[in-house]
Amino acid sequence: MECHLQCQGDGELNERHGKAFFDSKCNIMRHAHRIRSLHLATIKRNPASYEFLEFSSNALTAFSSLNNLSLDYDHLSDGLLLSLMDKPIASMTVHVHAIDPRHPHTTETTWKSLVDRHPGLKLAITVLESPDAASHLISIFRASMPVNVLRLLFSTCVNESLINYVTVHYSSSLEVIHIVDLPSEGFPLMYNTFPDQIDPLVILAWKCSHLKELILIGYCIQDESIVAIARLRGSRLENLLIPASCIFTCTESDDYSYIEFASVDEFFFEKVSTSLSRPWRPHELAIDLWNESCTAAFRSYILPILFNEQHY
Repeated sequence: MECHLQCQGDGELNERHGKAFFDSKCNIMRHAHRIRSLHLATIKRNPASYEFLEFSSNALTAFSSLNNLSLDYDHLSDGLLLSLMDKPIASMTVHVHAIDPRHPHTTETTWKSLVDRHPGLKLAITVLESPDAASHLISIFRASMPVNVLRLLFSTCVNESLINYVTVHYSSSLEVIHIVDLPSEGFPLMYNTFPDQIDPLVILAWKCSHLKELILIGYCIQDESIVAIARLRGSRLENLLIPASCIFTCTESDDYSYIEFASVDEFFFEKVSTSLSRPWRPHELAIDLWNESCTAAFRSYILPILFNEQHY
């Protein structure tokens, strides 16, 4: 039996229904022991200001058959993690909208205990339209978190330090990474602050042995880095999605050097395709991130992904 809290049309959790859900008189709660999937994660109208749906760390005690759980980071605590120890939990999804400075965060000890109890546990973390959350993401990461999916969506703070942290701590678990954002003044953003050094995404592709999906939209990446990623991952990289407008080539001579966007040639396509063992071309966006407002782009891109993930 699966349970999904009712969502409003724009994807934000209906708070009234959410509060009623945890009422012991609620019909669903009477069948809590049979529920295997519980999706409480939300998408906020305004990630910087929203109503807080409170529930205690023992709110999930009755869900003895729980396999899959999604929730907001606001509700994640050591107590909640400990309440999952005696349940057959297999996957968790956490949405990060903002990070309240009063949030106690979770501890490395508790995550390690949970993973020791459930060694197959998978954790998906999605940062949603929140530059503040993205800039402080390392502060909520814990080395023992079994992160297999990481989505950094419209948060404008993806940088080399964050990518390096993920590479170091989640090399044995990471399978999917999405980095999606809007360009700045018509140009893709930069995640690599030291272009004369090895691209951190190349190192991630090398170290993360289970990586099978990389989506990069709104950030610039050199053509040589894409070739290197394809060679390192080969056919194991099932989905490599990068728009042509984010790919640049660098031309250097004794007198000058310059970069060009969207100027890759057939030889580049051939090298990437050969390494992936399938035809490959840059992604053609179904939406125009360069012209849409942030809200429209965000909604049109992310809602189908998250709703499909939670089977709405």
